[in-house]
Amino acid sequence: MEGERDWPTSVTLNTIVNLVYEFSTDALGLRESADDLLDELRTKIRPYLINLDIDMLSAEAVLRYNIDRSNINENRIDWLLTYTKYQKEMRRVLNELANSVCDDLEDSLDLRRRGCIARRPCSETIDNLQEMRRGMQRAVALLCGGPRSVA
Repeated sequence: MEGERDWPTSVTLNTIVNLVYEFSTDALGLRESADDLLDELRTKIRPYLINLDIDMLSAEAVLRYNIDRSNINENRIDWLLTYTKYQKEMRRVLNELANSVCDDLEDSLDLRRRGCIARRPCSETIDNLQEMRRGMQRAVALLCGGPRSVA
C-alpha cells in the first residue's frame, strides 16, 4: 500500500518528542551551559522540526492522493482514514512541539543565559511533553508494531 512508506514519519516524530523531552530535563537542570543548550535548540532541534514538517507535508499529500482516488467500497479506505486520524494527531503534536514547547524552552534558556537562573520551563510544557511522549509511543506501537486492519 502506498501509505506504508510514511510510517517513518511517526517514528521520526516519536524520536524528536523523546529528544526534546530529554533536552527539557537538561534545561531544567543547571548542569549544562545555557549557551550550549540554546545553540543545540537553534541549530539542531529547530532544523530537525522543519525537516520533519516537510516530510509530513509530503506524507499528507500522498495520503490525500490515495484517499481521493479510492472508492468508498475499497478495503484500503478504512486503513487510509484511520491513518489520516493519526496523521492529524501527529501534525498537532508537531505544531505544538515546534511552537509553544520549543518557544518556552528557548525563552527560559535565553533568560538563564542572561543571568536569571530562577526561570525554568513552565510546568505545562513539561507535562505536555510527557503526554506527547506517551501518546507517540502508543501511536508508533499501533502503526508500526500492532496488527493492521484493512477490512
